[in-house]
Amino acid sequence: LKLQNNIRPLAHITCRDRNLIGLQSHLMGLDALGIHDILAVTGDPTKIGDFPGATSVYDVSSLELIQLIKQLNEGISFSGKSLRKKANFSVAAAFNPNVRVLDRAVKRLEKKIECGADYFITQPVYTKEKIQEIYEATKHLATPIFIG
Repeated sequence: LKLQNNIRPLAHITCRDRNLIGLQSHLMGLDALGIHDILAVTGDPTKIGDFPGATSVYDVSSLELIQLIKQLNEGISFSGKSLRKKANFSVAAAFNPNVRVLDRAVKRLEKKIECGADYFITQPVYTKEKIQEIYEATKHLATPIFIG
C-alpha cells in the first residue's frame, strides 16, 4: 500500500504488547520495510478491553521507548551494541490535554521532548477554548503538536 499509493503509514507501537526483544525486532522490521513514522505510546492496560486473562508487558515506559527508538537512529541496539546500520525513525508521542491540571500534562510532554519526541498527537479536542488553553500552555515549545 505504501509503495502503490505513496502513503506514509504511522505505526502505533505500545509498550504494553511486547517485551524489549519483541519491541526491537518489530522496530527493526518496520525499518527494513521502509516504515519510519512511529507513534510511541505506553498503551492502556489489558484489563481495559474484552480479553480476560490477558497480561500487559510494560518492559519500558513510553519515555524509554522514545529514547530506544532514537538510539536505533544512531545504529545502536537496545543492548548498546552496534547494528552497523542506522534507522531513520520519526517519533510521534501522545499528548492528552483533556486533564484537570494541564500543567502536569505539559510537564510530561516536556519530558517526552527531552527523550527525543519529534512531534505530538493529542487526544480529541472539541472546543476552541480548549485549543486556546493548549496553545497558551505550550507556546514556549518548538515541537509541533497536532490537535486531534
